[in-house]
Amino acid sequence: VALANLRDHADNIEKGAKALIDHVAQKELKRMQSLLQGYERDLRILAMVKSKMSAVADACNRVYTELRERIERIDSDLSLIRNDTLGLSEEVESTTPQVADDTYQRVV
Repeated sequence: VALANLRDHADNIEKGAKALIDHVAQKELKRMQSLLQGYERDLRILAMVKSKMSAVADACNRVYTELRERIERIDSDLSLIRNDTLGLSEEVESTTPQVADDTYQRVV
């Protein structure tokens, strides 16, 4: 009886270990083998990411600087237009019809 129980127990341990090896360990070994076979490619890709990200950052910085400069130029031009328009408006509004007619007569 003891020997039968021992054999049964040993058989169960063997089946459990075999199932563990077949279902878990073999899958893990295949996954690890795939990682090991492709690690150099992965390292090259990761190395490129840093340089590519630096290139992206440089391009973004250039575009940002160019856009900021264009906006500053537009703001400056708008300020000039506003000031010129305001000055012209004040001059026109302060001109009486008589002064305008006198100027017209001199030109003609």
